[in-house]
Amino acid sequence: RPGDTMIEYLEFPELAQVLHAAKKAHTLRKSGSPKRSARNEAMIGLMAYCGLRLHEVVALPLESVLRQEQLLKVIYLPPEITKYKKGREVYVPIPLLDILTRYLWFRQKSKVDSPFFFHGTTGKMLDRGTVQKAVAVLGRTALGRNLHPHVLRHTFGTLLARSAPIRVVQEALGHKSLSSTMIYTHVTRPEIQQAVGAAFNNPPIFVPTPDPAIKKAYAEAFEPMP
Repeated sequence: RPGDTMIEYLEFPELAQVLHAAKKAHTLRKSGSPKRSARNEAMIGLMAYCGLRLHEVVALPLESVLRQEQLLKVIYLPPEITKYKKGREVYVPIPLLDILTRYLWFRQKSKVDSPFFFHGTTGKMLDRGTVQKAVAVLGRTALGRNLHPHVLRHTFGTLLARSAPIRVVQEALGHKSLSSTMIYTHVTRPEIQQAVGAAFNNPPIFVPTPDPAIKKAYAEAFEPMP
């Protein structure tokens, strides 16, 4: 319909499948890397659980996530890595803390010196194409279709909008305009069906008192003649 904006996102069970595929990817081949599996799982988690953009993930400073050897529960995205050059805080939910902790263990074990939370073998920033390819492959593995990093951000926005005011979603995503956030107010067919059912399937019983004049008119019109 005119004005409708359809976006692709994942429901929680689908997201769980993708995260599981990322976690176990190294077990599917002899040359698989457990660190790479943990890294991909962490990147997917940050996009889906915190709404980070692809560039925000690859440019994320280590100091934004780790302070005095402690994993932070609130990550600060500095202005220079955000789309609109405005810093923002993102809150790390409990499931993601476990994922980030696992990745950090592998990261520290590798002893590669890098200012970036995610890095390549030489410590440099990851190429965005590398992340896009990894997410696409995991989408095919887990769901049978290609998956783009922005779908994970859409997932965050959609799931958050089901329980939070739209202004909160705007701030969490770092949107400059509220109109950009409004795409997450879409509803699904099951949600429509549930809402309509709740409203109309069990209406309150109401028996109106018939108007005597109307009752007489109906009797004259429809009751059989003697």
